Amino acid sequence: MIDALEGTKVTLTKTPNQNCQFVKWEVISGNIEIENDQFIMGNEPVVIKAIFKPIIELTLTNDGNGNATSNLSQGIEGDVLVLTPVPNDGYVFKEWIIIEGDVSISNNNVTLGLKNATIKAVFEKIYTITVNKLTQTIGDNNTSQTLIYGESLYLDISKAKGTVTY
Repeated sequence: MIDALEGTKVTLTKTPNQNCQFVKWEVISGNIEIENDQFIMGNEPVVIKAIFKPIIELTLTNDGNGNATSNLSQGIEGDVLVLTPVPNDGYVFKEWIIIEGDVSISNNNVTLGLKNATIKAVFEKIYTITVNKLTQTIGDNNTSQTLIYGESLYLDISKAKGTVTY
């Protein structure tokens, strides 16, 4: 607690505990505006609260078929970190799996919750089939695709229906 005369510029100091981050000042009472950790003392008592949040750690793992990075390795509740999957040659990114923690993932963005989190990047193998005929029949609907001799065709065999003939 400090005493200040009306019109005095007061500078606030924030000192977070270990593993905490300052979020904002909250004016409990008194008619003041805080800007850049300072305010001008008015003609009434002022009560101010410093708001801190715990720092949340993000750990990224992978399935061995690629790697994962994030723009940050830590933040506070509500922060959005950007994840980047980096597949090895011959693999594509499949999905993110939350191993532990209180996070949500949408596309490649993870929103931190209140607990440390571990997220795993999962990749899947790309299978390439070289077609040595000019046409092929794909699936149950017998659609044809014309290819140039020796051209490669990507088929997602995990979603294949029917048969593929050459």
